[in-house]
Amino acid sequence: KKFDASLSQGLEGYNISLLSIFVSYGEFIDSSSKSVAVDLGKPFRFQCPKHTAGFGTTYAWVKPSHIHLSRSERRGISPDGTLLIAYLTQEDIDKVNYDGIKCRIRAGSTYEDSGKLRLVKKNPQQKGRE
Repeated sequence: KKFDASLSQGLEGYNISLLSIFVSYGEFIDSSSKSVAVDLGKPFRFQCPKHTAGFGTTYAWVKPSHIHLSRSERRGISPDGTLLIAYLTQEDIDKVNYDGIKCRIRAGSTYEDSGKLRLVKKNPQQKGRE
C-alpha cells in the first residue's frame, strides 16, 4: 500500500515540487490470531507478525477499539514493532486478553492490523508476579 503526497507551486509557468513524501506500509503475510503461553514474572517479547517491507512506517499495539496498549516503565515497543514487557503481571495478561491486541503498521494516514494476540498462562494456578 502506498501514500504519495506532493506540495507543488507554480513559478513562472514551471511546476516546482517543494516536498515529496513517499511512505508505504507492509502487508501482513499471516494475519491469523495467536495465543502465546507465558509465565508470570518473566520477560516477554513478541514480534509484530511477519509482514512485507514498508518505508516510513511506525508500529503500535492496539485494541480493536483503536486504543493503544499503554507504554510504561515495564512495557514498550521497539522500532521494528516488537512488544516488550520487562516482566509479565496478571494485569498485563488481563489488558492484552480483554478483546486482544493487534500490531498496527502505520504509514501516513493508512494502516494495517495483524491478527489478535492473546496470552495464556502456562500454569493456570500461577498467581501474582511469580
